[in-house]
Amino acid sequence: MSRLAGFLTALAVMAVGTPLWAQSLDVSQARLSALSFGALDRGQAVEVRLQDDSEDNKAVKAALEQALTQAGYRLAPNARYVLSFEATNSLTANDPKRPTVFSVDGHKGSYDDSVEARIKLFSTGEDSVLKHRPDEGPQGTAGSVRLELGVIDRSGGKRLWQGWAQTPVQTSDTLALTKSLAQPLVAHLGLAVKNKSVPLGAKQ
Repeated sequence: MSRLAGFLTALAVMAVGTPLWAQSLDVSQARLSALSFGALDRGQAVEVRLQDDSEDNKAVKAALEQALTQAGYRLAPNARYVLSFEATNSLTANDPKRPTVFSVDGHKGSYDDSVEARIKLFSTGEDSVLKHRPDEGPQGTAGSVRLELGVIDRSGGKRLWQGWAQTPVQTSDTLALTKSLAQPLVAHLGLAVKNKSVPLGAKQ
């Protein structure tokens, strides 16, 4: 449980230290944060894993694989490094049934007895650890889209890196916007980043 406690502490410091929308954000930019738990060997092959096989997720997977290839990573099935992802949006900004901010799902890891934790940054509208209403998004936006990546070393089951990027929605094509988050996230694999403003990748 010590690994889980350290992970949650680092996430809490990040979230409380800098609100997600602390500064105005250009529509061609995203906010990116990441935690590094171990060194990434760029010589190792990577497998992008689907959590479900919806058409949208398949499209995001393809965008991630393209970004990885362009960044010089080698793709292979059953590779040592497994990259998983989750794409979410907050377009239903006023729905009181939306997940609470900083909702954590702790469960056994896929490869050993390690514990994984997942962070949600969407609010019910109540005051939260961010001390504002993040569900409303930036001024004048209808919501936001978010892409989260995680890298696990299959050989030992250790989580090496966790990163997420979020951007305001200014178009009805949220899938294209989600895919545009793949490139900046891949560019920061292995790095520790705190609420960094980054340009969106090319919309595919």
